[in-house]
Amino acid sequence: MYTWDRDIQAGIWSIPHVSDPQPSNVFQGHITFKRRYSTAPIVIVWLTGFDFETHRQVEIQASVTNVTTTSFEIKIKTGPETLLYWASTSWIAYYSDTPRIKSGSYSTRDVRPTTEPKLCDSGKVDFAGEQFPWAPTVLVGINEFHFDGSQGTSIRCVAKTSHVTEAGFNWELNSWEDGAKYLVGASYLALDNGPPTPVGDVNL
Repeated sequence: MYTWDRDIQAGIWSIPHVSDPQPSNVFQGHITFKRRYSTAPIVIVWLTGFDFETHRQVEIQASVTNVTTTSFEIKIKTGPETLLYWASTSWIAYYSDTPRIKSGSYSTRDVRPTTEPKLCDSGKVDFAGEQFPWAPTVLVGINEFHFDGSQGTSIRCVAKTSHVTEAGFNWELNSWEDGAKYLVGASYLALDNGPPTPVGDVNL
């Protein structure tokens, strides 16, 4: 473990259950860090759970705003036809100059218009700045999506990564069968967990 691990903070935030959901809704929460930062950190967020009204357009986005040394605002926004009963998120914060940690986001917008639904999308992320000394561990999570569930079609998606190197990685955001996927976006966190273990070695 690196000495800067203590500078990483993380948590979860959920909206209360909504008994009478409305379209185009915005839910906001205020998160206070347990430990104050000396400068405003980078904060990334992922969706971890949700409960929608079925047979409708399903559109949701999680984001963060107003990041300071002590706190930030987290926001969940729904689309004009979406009825959301509940949703939850996970977040991670770290210093922007923390060595050997990189983060960012990507989406199907990077490779096609949102008006043209497609089952499978793929692309590539190039890490900004100095490369890692070796291939990092990459964590990804979905932060937004838009599916058409109005005809009873399935709402399913998987986020995949491959060919992770010191300079970047390949991504996939896929649905299957009868899914009508207009948009999916994801956030990533790349971590230097040390050099890879040589093949054949066992750490006890």
